[in-house]
Amino acid sequence: MKPSDELLQIFYDWDRIEKGKIIDFDLIGRKKDFPQKYSTRQEVRKVLQQSIKLFEGDSSEERFIRAKIGASIAYLDALEGKNIPFRRYIETTMGITPRIFPTRYIDAWQAKVHAAYRSLGYEYTKKGLEVFIRENTLGKDIIRSSFIKFRDTWLSTFLEWQGIRANIDYEIKFVDEDVYWMNWISTNVDGKIVLRYNIHKRHTWLRGVTEYLVLHEICGHLVQMISWKEKIRRGEMNPFVGLTSTFTQEQFLGEGIAQTISDFIPYQPLSEYGKRALLADQFYWMVMNNLHVMANAGTSKNEMFLFVNKYLPRYSMDKLVRDVKEKTKDPLMRTYQYIYGISLYYFSSFASTMNSMEKRKFVKSIYSQVTPPRDLIRHYLKS
Repeated sequence: MKPSDELLQIFYDWDRIEKGKIIDFDLIGRKKDFPQKYSTRQEVRKVLQQSIKLFEGDSSEERFIRAKIGASIAYLDALEGKNIPFRRYIETTMGITPRIFPTRYIDAWQAKVHAAYRSLGYEYTKKGLEVFIRENTLGKDIIRSSFIKFRDTWLSTFLEWQGIRANIDYEIKFVDEDVYWMNWISTNVDGKIVLRYNIHKRHTWLRGVTEYLVLHEICGHLVQMISWKEKIRRGEMNPFVGLTSTFTQEQFLGEGIAQTISDFIPYQPLSEYGKRALLADQFYWMVMNNLHVMANAGTSKNEMFLFVNKYLPRYSMDKLVRDVKEKTKDPLMRTYQYIYGISLYYFSSFASTMNSMEKRKFVKSIYSQVTPPRDLIRHYLKS
């Protein structure tokens, strides 16, 4: 069995063991080619340790694969109850070093959010936000129609800018489910990419959010995954890269570009409401970055609440308790939730160093190859 096939076997089997919670996107659709061979976490760990030795090259892709295998071993250890120090856990799984953003940086983002609300006639206070929500919540029909209209207007422009000719094959579902997520993109059992928008009453869809999500989910995640799938089909990318996970380094590449597409494209597709939605989401993850680090450093509950409530006026103590538990105790959320703020920080920083031609080239590279996060940081920030 080829080295890449051995990795496919072990990942498909691990996904079976964990009842579908290991593979996020299956871009190769070969699960039926690999009947179950391994049935325990111990077997998975042993084979992963053996497999890492098979990728000793110095190409970006081989370094990425080694890192993905190492991240998988660390995540498996966490699932088994091993207490891995936070910094080492993030460095091993996501490939970056966690950091606290300085107050001046958070304050600068907050100023942009305040300005976005004021441009629409609202104040960024608890009362002002409640008024904004009351006056700008979308109904189910508007959610559907505004999403489709914005997608049909801007997706082709984005593809033309990137020179992408691949078949953008995917399915959109508007679902009404009493679950925590508002939107979710992944592959189904047949390997088809499915984007789900959840319009259940527990979620508040605000004017402008569907615009931002077209950029994030369609121009970001969807186009990137379809581009990788095409590279794998042509034999230009290792198939193992096509089994993505939420606890390995591809999340830095995926969430980083999805959150910052508007920093790279040479046009502004968002309305004032769309800009507000984008800025509010980005700001939230900047604040959560610091909360995540504070929680894993043992900061007191009251100190963490004072910090978050200063920036997010509607944030409650109940939510803090839930968030802290996830960010410190849950093996997946302890790493996966951290990637949003830190990848946003770095990709925004990358964009600030580039001219328009360099931005286009950078996005094309993110959609056509895999690169360890540290390599990107060293190259674009010279650090």
